[in-house]
Amino acid sequence: MLKTGRRETGLRVGAVVLGVVVLGVVVLGVVGLAADGLAAPAVTYNRSTGAVSVDTSDGTLLFSIVVTGPEATSIDRWQDGSFEDDVLWTQSFFQGAEQWVAAGWMQNPPQGQSFVDPGTYQLATYATGLGTGDFSADVEIGTQLDATGNSPGSTLFVPLTIESIGTPGDYNNDGFVDAADYTLFQDNLGNSSAVLGGNGSGAATVVPADYLLWAQNFTANGNSSSTAVPEPAGLLLLIVVLSALWSVRLAQSHR
Repeated sequence: MLKTGRRETGLRVGAVVLGVVVLGVVVLGVVGLAADGLAAPAVTYNRSTGAVSVDTSDGTLLFSIVVTGPEATSIDRWQDGSFEDDVLWTQSFFQGAEQWVAAGWMQNPPQGQSFVDPGTYQLATYATGLGTGDFSADVEIGTQLDATGNSPGSTLFVPLTIESIGTPGDYNNDGFVDAADYTLFQDNLGNSSAVLGGNGSGAATVVPADYLLWAQNFTANGNSSSTAVPEPAGLLLLIVVLSALWSVRLAQSHR
């Protein structure tokens, strides 16, 4: 786990009710799902830059967000104790999650509003090359029922979208999906997927699915006819062999 030196404090949005503990105040709200008729906000992680952003341009009035996974290398927006976007923020890494809560409306007298106006915000920067295995749960977003700041709303559970700027299968980022990328895949099967330059399947380690991604995008230096990838029958056999090899390497790594 990455360490930033920030202290771990108690902020947590619960999975059954929205339970945020800030400055001795507990705020409870009923659970909601992104499929409850509301347009869901989007949360993305860019494997090339490490940036995690939330897009609430659908109209969601966000007052808290919890990203379960590794500790961020930096908090880029809504830092602990800051007053940004008309909101006073409480932020911490707690119980394996980065957590942001709008705390301004809990002050007496109130300071600022209790939610963020719809828009796109880059919240934090993480290590690059992470995948779905590193972020172990959906992102929890606490919302307001209305714009008055008087009542907490529901919790939306939004899947984290993994995105990359590069070309899928271009593991050495040279602009081509070719034999060199296959060699990089083959030599690192079972190892950290960070070696794939953010252009793999999104798994935490190099897996057979990364071969499929390479095969689907194989261009042999821009000329797809110059070198052939295996036919379906041969491809199936190759996948079986690669899966077996991956299992052996995985077993050896746990000894």
